Amino acid sequence: MFPKSARSGFKPFQFDMAFGYIKLLNIIGGVSSYKDSKAQFYKQYYKPHLAEKQKNEPALQPSVAILEVNA
Repeated sequence: MFPKSARSGFKPFQFDMAFGYIKLLNIIGGVSSYKDSKAQFYKQYYKPHLAEKQKNEPALQPSVAILEVNA
């Protein structure tokens, strides 16, 4: 989706070892700059997907049976 981005794993559970290496090299001065498209990914794809998913889910109704006991 983003060929010029240094990051390829955008979601929190997607471990991206190459991006970690690039970021480390940036911290120690081996890389002067890099492009991170995580914010653009969330804005363009992930947040609209969550909104659409939430819109299409049926509302959950409580499924509790109420029993009345006449004493």
